[in-house]
Amino acid sequence: MNEVSYYTIRAQHYFQLALETIDPSLKTAYRAIANDMKAKVATADQNRKVVLVDGVAIDTSNDVPHKLQPSAAESP
Repeated sequence: MNEVSYYTIRAQHYFQLALETIDPSLKTAYRAIANDMKAKVATADQNRKVVLVDGVAIDTSNDVPHKLQPSAAESP
């Protein structure tokens, strides 16, 4: 999925959680996360792909190293 879709879906998810909870502090936290995700949509790259691994977004671009990509030192 692309970055815009990812942030849009996450924002909707947290807005829904905020609606469903009765705990005021949790409601505030969920709304804050949802607003942060919504703000990220404005700067998200439509062409950048996001891969979810066990529900966690993993950056698959070559310019951002992470533990799922072998580092130069680990390459044969």
